Amino acid sequence: MAPKTSKLPGPLNARERLRDSLRARILDGEFLAGDLLPAERTLVEESGLSRGSVREAIRSLEVEGLIEINRGRFGGSRVIVPRRDRLVHLVDIFVRANDVSLSSLLDCRAAIEPMMARLAARHMEDAEIKKLEVLHQSFIDSADDLLTYRKINYEWHLQIARISRNEPLMALIEPILNVALESTAYESVTTPANRQRAIAAHTDVMSALRARDEAGASLAMEAHLTSYSRLTREAEG
Repeated sequence: MAPKTSKLPGPLNARERLRDSLRARILDGEFLAGDLLPAERTLVEESGLSRGSVREAIRSLEVEGLIEINRGRFGGSRVIVPRRDRLVHLVDIFVRANDVSLSSLLDCRAAIEPMMARLAARHMEDAEIKKLEVLHQSFIDSADDLLTYRKINYEWHLQIARISRNEPLMALIEPILNVALESTAYESVTTPANRQRAIAAHTDVMSALRARDEAGASLAMEAHLTSYSRLTREAEG
């Protein structure tokens, strides 16, 4: 019996080559945001592809968020700047489709949010710390109301992410926070005692942020999230 061989991916077809070529021209700056790509007729003539194949290639770029397609007499394929909400949407789908565990989500947060806290301490303005102060006090006051407590917790973490001014990190953390907010698995670890521990941890982060202590904010956030990750993993068995 002949030995089994692994099947290697085949070469790109002509439609995929056109897609990749157009993508490269956009990313290399040949086409800037607001520019129109060559008309379908021009691309058909240049590539030798059918109109349908050209449309599929262009549609792939639309799905990637690199262009928007406007129909009609004055329409066309216009280059746009990819929006953060598209990456948020894709990460959200990945997390939900793969049924990622809450402890794994907390591990992700422990890897990302300490850096965001560090950046928040660096970039924070007076109005932003005041907003965090209000959220923190509301968090303390809501300790006996689990639903409100969780919503305010979410808003506090999201506000720190915004203050970090780091768009890629925000795109990663926002969908993770969204899924965590909806997770029922939190109920087993969000006991009254653990809520008080979380309040104390938030207070440590706030103290570092007020002092504009980048290292302290990062360490306090890491301690907070790794502690919850451990508790959640123990609860998951």
